[in-house]
Amino acid sequence: MNVRIHQFCAGKEDATLLPPMPSNVRQTVLFLLQQYGLNSSLRGSGDKKILNVYRTKRTHIPPQWKQLDKVAMEKFKGKRNAHFMPKSTPPKTPKAPDNAARPKLGDIVGEKASPIAESNIGHKMLAAMGWTPGQGLGASGAGIVDPVAAIVRSKRGGLGGE
Repeated sequence: MNVRIHQFCAGKEDATLLPPMPSNVRQTVLFLLQQYGLNSSLRGSGDKKILNVYRTKRTHIPPQWKQLDKVAMEKFKGKRNAHFMPKSTPPKTPKAPDNAARPKLGDIVGEKASPIAESNIGHKMLAAMGWTPGQGLGASGAGIVDPVAAIVRSKRGGLGGE
């Protein structure tokens, strides 16, 4: 974070936004901002607080800006700070999704599913109107026999997209 603040001071921007961060990290960042003579204001609430950092007339780059990380670490020693001090246990790696269960692009959904049971309400309604399994829909029985196929498309592909 110290490098990012230094780059902001060295640049020509008047203001910048810093992403949401835990309160203990935010306290460390506020300390660093004071060292550079920068002002800040908070926007948002809870875990989504964003720091709005802006220049003042007294904004400067401290002569020993590279040492500020160590100074901040020493100042906030004893407080676990995710930015400066690593966790004592390694983070858990997320499990890979079970790709075998996911349909692939172009697959027909439910292709291997068994026909609906006779106890199904839809089956009962069609049977009450004279339909029998294997027969086409409609009054003359000339309609579709198989259900409409649902084909898996890419996430951002619209209808008719390849």
